[in-house]
Amino acid sequence: MELNLNTENTKPDIHRSRPIILTIFCLFGFMYFALLALLFILATFYSGWITEVTNKYVPAEAVTKAQILLIFFTGALLHLVAFAGLVLLWNMRRTGYYLMGIPCLAVACYHLFQPGLSISATIIYILFIIIFGFFFRRLR
Repeated sequence: MELNLNTENTKPDIHRSRPIILTIFCLFGFMYFALLALLFILATFYSGWITEVTNKYVPAEAVTKAQILLIFFTGALLHLVAFAGLVLLWNMRRTGYYLMGIPCLAVACYHLFQPGLSISATIIYILFIIIFGFFFRRLR
């Protein structure tokens, strides 16, 4: 009989592999949040022109450049934070779920309380929270 004289930790290394469906959802999320963050950043640079066009064609609701800039900057920030959360989800970290879920919840709430915005975008953000929530127990 052989004795194990190894003094190192003999616990088995539990490696949690990422399920293929989670990989697919992460890839979709990477594209979605990166594209929207890029569009919000570009819109931030053109906020003056967007303000002029908005005030010209929607005169009932006059908006200032600061309001438009705040909306675009906040949108870019929220989508960048959600993208960072997806990177952590890709690495199977629970912190990533919270980091992705909070901006998604904030954007979904904004969509619900703004009249005239499409409900389909709201459903996408809510689905992100629900779908990644199914894998919460597998995260470390």
